[in-house]
Amino acid sequence: MIERTWKHIPGGKAVSSDGKVLMLKMRDPSKIMGAFPQSHYRVREWQGVKFISLPLRPDSLKLLRNLGYNTRGLEVLRHRYNLPKIEGQYDPLAHQVTTAAFLSENPRAFCTSTMRTGKTASTIMAADYLQQQRLVSGVLVICTVSTMTGVWEKEIKGMVPHAKVNVLHTDGKDATEYRRKKLAEPAHYYIINYDGLKLLAPELKQAVEDGRIQCVIVDEMTHYANSQTDRWDVADQIINGHRWEVWTTNSGKKRRRRLADTVAVPYVWGLTGTPGGPEGIYGQVKLINPDKMDMFYTSWRESVMVKINAFKWVPRHGYQEIIKRHLQPCIRFDKKDIMDLPPVIFQHRTCALSKEQQKLYSRLKNEMVTQAADGTEIKAVNKAALITKLLQISCGVVKGEERRVALDMKERMDTLEEIIKESQSKVVIFAAYTAVLDRLMDELTARGHKVGLVDGRVTGKKRDKVFAGFQLGNEYDILLCHPQTTAFGVELSAADTMVFFGPPMSGEFVYQQAVERLSSLSQKADQIALVHLTATAEERKLFQSIKDGVDVNEAINNLFSEIVKQ
Repeated sequence: MIERTWKHIPGGKAVSSDGKVLMLKMRDPSKIMGAFPQSHYRVREWQGVKFISLPLRPDSLKLLRNLGYNTRGLEVLRHRYNLPKIEGQYDPLAHQVTTAAFLSENPRAFCTSTMRTGKTASTIMAADYLQQQRLVSGVLVICTVSTMTGVWEKEIKGMVPHAKVNVLHTDGKDATEYRRKKLAEPAHYYIINYDGLKLLAPELKQAVEDGRIQCVIVDEMTHYANSQTDRWDVADQIINGHRWEVWTTNSGKKRRRRLADTVAVPYVWGLTGTPGGPEGIYGQVKLINPDKMDMFYTSWRESVMVKINAFKWVPRHGYQEIIKRHLQPCIRFDKKDIMDLPPVIFQHRTCALSKEQQKLYSRLKNEMVTQAADGTEIKAVNKAALITKLLQISCGVVKGEERRVALDMKERMDTLEEIIKESQSKVVIFAAYTAVLDRLMDELTARGHKVGLVDGRVTGKKRDKVFAGFQLGNEYDILLCHPQTTAFGVELSAADTMVFFGPPMSGEFVYQQAVERLSSLSQKADQIALVHLTATAEERKLFQSIKDGVDVNEAINNLFSEIVKQ
């Protein structure tokens, strides 16, 4: 009945060797017979067992799922798609194929697999399969600037060498015109950053309406957690075809009215390893799969959170189940379940403040104003400014009223040097302040290290060159980074040690994302060292608050209250 060449799948299912026919073993096929046209199925009986054969197509599988049948393992991608090599040499892992198959069968879907599980490769496979089947035309990838070329373009070209990839980003005075030109060119993939959507909004809307873009991949969809922003609104218009008329009243207030919708993108996939808190889920679901969000924002917040005072909301008991119902269809794999990765060893290293630092730190903490040795006045006008100035003093550079002041921080640099020498390969160092990064560049270079730097000032090809020199070459053995510019999607597994040169004031979400940059299948080290370098009790308390997920502003308020009581 079923040829030996057929692929057998658990649950009484089989697929023909050419991947075109599905055979199901069942007691009573009448339910399926009543749902499918008679020309689409054949029923046979062999040794008292009934078999029904169907064409293996996405519409057949969708109808089977609607009838309540489990179609896992039957996805067309698994049987009629030649899997590409990742980076041109590695076979995709089983969970990556499963993810690609899932996305290909679900036009609007979420992938929340934990960080460093290969979500990028999975979505490329799904998109390439859809293009081969002529189910979609162009694919638009929305991501951070730091991952446009070094991650997405590189990965696409490594897996699909024939694909034409246009990166809609450049620097210079003619940048917008360059992006328009690149978008106008026929291509398989267009890659753009979040804020770049606004610059090309009319052209992107037209590309969707013309059918030139029929698939959108939103990498790190938490950037669209707030549905009240212009960034979210522009993305919604492009992805979902929503249109609004906006005008200003005589009193100066802005008003808007919903117009008729235009064409929506057929396939939209949202990716993130950390969906974030319950409030932010609203914007993500509303953008990626709006049919799953059947309420306004205020109703959503009240369903998943509780207001405990005039300013603070906390998650409501059982909110996870509400999120799970709305964040659908969704696929998720946890890294610890699918990969054998080296353990992460947390270290807390302390050092002493220099006499100069101690003097400034103590006086500013007590009086909120002090004076550097060269006469520069350092003043904290509020609680946030006080904490910031104290952290800057601890890290060796403080911003005064007129200029930045470099302080003696030999103890801190010597401790950092010890950490670097303990590393078996390369080192990534995060610092929260630009002036501290510049100071570290000078100090470490003077000590003979090969140092690269990436922050908001390093963009485009320069940034990609620094990453490549660190990750793939021997140009740098130390990489200095700002957490917000390096936390998403960047591969830094050439290092086995990550040092936070003081608390990262971007919050727990960015902190966790940054930590994951070292942990991937490319990691060769036996263990990964994550080091918190501190000199004061305030630094240690902030580190603990960030690790515990306390909001940064709340942590600053708590710390300020403790300082006032002292």
